[in-house]
Amino acid sequence: MPSISERSTLLLGALITTGYASYALPRLMRIIQRGNSDPDWRCLLKRPPRVIIQTISLRDIFKSRKCTSTLHAFVACRFLFYVLISRGDVFEVFIPNYEFLGYETLGGVHPLGTEVVSVNVIAAMSLQLLRRFIFQPSSQNVCADIGLYPKAYKGLNSQQKEEENE
Repeated sequence: MPSISERSTLLLGALITTGYASYALPRLMRIIQRGNSDPDWRCLLKRPPRVIIQTISLRDIFKSRKCTSTLHAFVACRFLFYVLISRGDVFEVFIPNYEFLGYETLGGVHPLGTEVVSVNVIAAMSLQLLRRFIFQPSSQNVCADIGLYPKAYKGLNSQQKEEENE
């Protein structure tokens, strides 16, 4: 059973996160509304089931570039795993006598699974950083017709322009 300090820390973290989200959401809405067309807010009710299925199945990640897609899948699986484990921890803190995954085989193995997946993610992120900043493939250049903030576009394509000038 979690102590009062653990419960308080979790609750404080949730309140801080909610505060930041309440600040960020209106800002995000203003940014979206600055776009080229009015967003279709009706899709907010239609899209979540499809998005959940695509997120869990990782269906859209493996369309091309199998090696890079595998690295992205490691990161996505780790995120989903953390969401699951975090929900279990929250339930244990706030529901009396709740045991997430129990204390038998599955409950004892999930910390090991966490470590194994974490090592995979660290390796995947390291390889992604090497790919982006050391190998610099041309597939990561930004097209001119993408609507980016001018300074961001300039920064993303500065290395490409330097290579073309050489």
